[in-house]
Amino acid sequence: MNNGISPKAPAKEKIKSDFESLIRGMNWTGMIDCIAYDHLFDGAMPMFNKMYELGKKETTTWHPYPKEKPKSYTKAYLVTIVKHYGKSQVKKVEKDTWADSKECGEWEMFDNRPDTEVIAWAELPEPYQPESKE
Repeated sequence: MNNGISPKAPAKEKIKSDFESLIRGMNWTGMIDCIAYDHLFDGAMPMFNKMYELGKKETTTWHPYPKEKPKSYTKAYLVTIVKHYGKSQVKKVEKDTWADSKECGEWEMFDNRPDTEVIAWAELPEPYQPESKE
């Protein structure tokens, strides 16, 4: 559905608009009344925002390396590496530090290994926080 939303709008706004169209259609056809529509709309929109924020926290965004390089020196990142074993290869996720080396930067553990290639990096996730028991 388009619902007057720009094709360039963020995915979150497109989903919210689709939901709003769905419940508006239910209201127009008499499946729900105006009070139910208001409750659904007012209750669901904050939930969409919470789900979006949760999704951002739980998503890893990979940056192709060396096309994109970290901007923070002496900071740890997740890296996807390819280990070369003769003609075979193994991809793994490791942790490495992007270090300032003659102002050009390098991975401390994996940059100078002829059998290992860093192909992507990502920010480390936030530490686990148990949910409060409110």
